[in-house]
Formats: sequence, C-alpha cells, structure tokens
Amino acid sequence: TCPAPTGEARIKMEIERKWMVDGWPEGLEQTEVYKMDQGYISVRPTVRIRREALQGGRTALVLCFKGAGGLSREEIETEINAELFAKLEHLIGKPLIHKERRGYRLPGGLTLEVNCVDPDLPTAFWYAEVEYETEAQALAWDPAACGLADYLHDECTGKPGSSMGEYWLKTRGEEPSPKGEALFLFSGGVLNGHIQPQLFQCVERLLRVGHGFPCGSGLVGADGDRLAGHLQDELFDQPLAVLIGPD
Repeated sequence: TCPAPTGEARIKMEIERKWMVDGWPEGLEQTEVYKMDQGYISVRPTVRIRREALQGGRTALVLCFKGAGGLSREEIETEINAELFAKLEHLIGKPLIHKERRGYRLPGGLTLEVNCVDPDLPTAFWYAEVEYETEAQALAWDPAACGLADYLHDECTGKPGSSMGEYWLKTRGEEPSPKGEALFLFSGGVLNGHIQPQLFQCVERLLRVGHGFPCGSGLVGADGDRLAGHLQDELFDQPLAVLIGPD
C-alpha cells in the first residue's frame, strides 16, 4: 500500500494474514522491491516510523499508528518530512530495523509480501503477509490453491510474540516509557505546522478504543514532564498534546 501524501492521513482497516517462512518464494512473478528501515516510538500501542525506498521509485517517510487486533486492526499513516523523521529517529535512540520486502503477484489480485528482516544480524528471519479486502476473504484464502502450501505452512497471524513490535523489544530493548506514563506525544509539528483535527481525533479514538488508554492534553507529570519538555524544546517549539497510558 502507498502512504498518504505528506501532511495527510490514510486511515484504513488492515486485514492480513502472516506466516514465518524460509527465503524467497520460487515460481512467482515479482512485482516490486522495497528497502525499509523502521523503529518504534511505542509498541503498545504501535507508533512507528519507517523509511520505504521503492527500487526504481521514490522513498517515503511514514509515521504509522496501529490499533489492537489480530486478523484485523485499524491503521493510520501519514507521510512526514525528512527533518521530522530524523528527529524522531534520534528520539528513538536505537538502531532501526532493516528489511527488504519483495512483492509477488497472486491470483485474484492479491499480493504476497515477503520480508527479510535484519539480514546482517544473527537474529535475521523471514516472514510473509497477504492483505485482503474483507475478513471473509482472508479466512477463505487457501495457500494450497496457489501452490504455496509448503512455503506458507507456518501461520502466525495474531500469535503472541510474532509481531515486528515484539521483535523490536527483543532486539532493541524496552520502550522509552516502559511504565506507559507518556506513550506518545502528538503535535502540529507532525503535520508540518498545523494540527489536522480529523487525524488527531482518529488517533485518539484508536488508542482509547483499541487499547483502552485514557487520553489527556498538555504536559504531564513524572516521565511525561521530562519527555514532553525535551520534545517541545528540541522538535516542535509549540504546545504538545500528550496521550497517556496506564502503569
């Protein structure tokens, strides 16, 4: 899928299945190749930045929020500029995950996306995903019908510990706010100098409904005070909205 243009939000329900795999598949038509780097501001809920470089095409810098769920979950993405991406990467303070993603054409207009994660590290692994229009389509799809029964035999859709966020925690350590005092700070700076009320409301609803986190505005105490003040000084130089999670 393509990210939204800079400053605009793309909001959708992501419906996909996931498998652990070994290597690239054989006998399928390859449609695209991406080199990606991604890091997590928060894993619970998912707040992620990712650099998506399409081979022979453009590079997108994407800020992503994801709701809770297994087969289906809400996803909000907005493309951000290089300056903000660099500042958020600095805030994360840990090496980003490197991925190569190759897309392969499947019957029925579907795409098999195969990812090689951190290929130069001992923790390297491979996984594949297929995204669907509806849950019914996802549940009815049979890899054997495409000759992929052996390749896609180890499904991990919704399995605890199988997400990229969990891999981040295992290989890069705990989140900046492990107790959840300040899960994420959201500012007009994310959207190039102005807050889009629709995007803010969607993110707030995603966190409140999908994760059960109460939300508040302004600077908060404990770790929230320190982190929010640091961000306000170094990143945005304007008031912040802070989304708060429970201990």
